[in-house]
Amino acid sequence: MGVEVIVWIQQVSSPFFDAIFQSITMLGEEFFYIAALTLVYWCIDKQYGAQLSYVFFLSAVSNQVLKVTFATDRPIGTDGIRTLREHTAGGYAFPSGHTQNTATFWYFLMITLRRRWLTILGTVIIILMALSRLYLGVHWPADVIGGIIFAVIFVHIGRMLYTYGFTKKHYLLPIVLGAATLPFVFFVPDKNYAVTASILAGASLGFFIEQERISYTIPGELAWKIVYYVTGLAVLLIIKEGFKLFLAPSPLTDMIRYLLIGFWAAAGAPWMFSRIELKRTHTVKT
Repeated sequence: MGVEVIVWIQQVSSPFFDAIFQSITMLGEEFFYIAALTLVYWCIDKQYGAQLSYVFFLSAVSNQVLKVTFATDRPIGTDGIRTLREHTAGGYAFPSGHTQNTATFWYFLMITLRRRWLTILGTVIIILMALSRLYLGVHWPADVIGGIIFAVIFVHIGRMLYTYGFTKKHYLLPIVLGAATLPFVFFVPDKNYAVTASILAGASLGFFIEQERISYTIPGELAWKIVYYVTGLAVLLIIKEGFKLFLAPSPLTDMIRYLLIGFWAAAGAPWMFSRIELKRTHTVKT
């Protein structure tokens, strides 16, 4: 049945739909979410952005664990199914990471903001993401359905853990939970696990330090929000790409890079913004 569903969807294949669905699937990839989560955390609402980020990366780590647990092969290479954007389809199939990440992000927004337009928009985006993974021939129908179901589950689990760990200041739980995922980087055969587990661990520690030692306040002026966002992302990209120049690719070096990225986004950038804000305020008063 899975083959028949994918073949039926791919009947509409054309260069136009190839471009459309490849563009849609890019909304479920790494850089989009790093850019979106840091935008919310640094420039819109710090507490909301921290909770959204924690929930998102907890769900993403869980997705990689579930993939290894179920060890389901992808439809790539199956007779009658063509595959596009195969480089986004590493590791096992179930549940779909793109679909689970997208559903986690938008479902969180739906249930916390409770806006009708947002619920409609989020639902459409989740459905389109699931369809894109089928159209591109990189997932089975069960994979995308499973991704949506697990997203809903881990959004609620993540919100409870964040509330207990950060809102109620039981910091040991999220920090230990994040650190506990790191040793498995050497045993889970997928780079995505190293990425998500390391960001979760680094960000968990960073949120604790930011909340207790930094207390960054988002500026009111749009111009300074733009300056902070662009500067913060520039440093993040230097960590992400610049470290490759002197760190040979390996699970350990990937873990180090993404630990630093998570920590920078959660605490390093807010600390830098706070220092700039103090100097700026002092200059204005003087």
